[in-house]
Amino acid sequence: MIHANTSMTDVEVEIVTTKFDEPTGNSSVEFVITNYSGADRWIVADKWFVWSQHQQMITLSFARARHRRGVESFGYFLPEIEKLSPGVSLTRLTVLQWPLVLSAIWNDERSVWPPAGHYSLRIEIGYGTEPVPAIPARGERLERIEEAILNWQSRAISNVADIMIPVRRVEK
Repeated sequence: MIHANTSMTDVEVEIVTTKFDEPTGNSSVEFVITNYSGADRWIVADKWFVWSQHQQMITLSFARARHRRGVESFGYFLPEIEKLSPGVSLTRLTVLQWPLVLSAIWNDERSVWPPAGHYSLRIEIGYGTEPVPAIPARGERLERIEEAILNWQSRAISNVADIMIPVRRVEK
């Protein structure tokens, strides 16, 4: 289930600020996740994100995703989660150090650095209505465990904000 910030939903994510730091060449995005439901929600708190870009639109997804085809891991692990009580907000800051190094488990590319300029940015988060997904018995195939986690998770997508991508620095 995917929600956008066009109306009040269970959980909403809003980009508050994006900044470009000239001295470091880093971009940053601050966003707020708010639980508007009457019950606890569990926010996916994994430290990586999935990068997707379609022309000038960039999405950073902090929701749990499918393993990239061909990636073999040592089993499928549960997402890290953070409890978010009703009416409570959680603020997150993500610093983007160019070029971005991405997780090969979830992303097709190992690093990205789009051409310099202004881009539109969205943040996607994952959350559950229960603290943990119902996981099949030990020894089940990776796909069944992954499917259980993806079925547990709902998603929320932020508003669109402008973000600056710097010019590539030339090493001297």
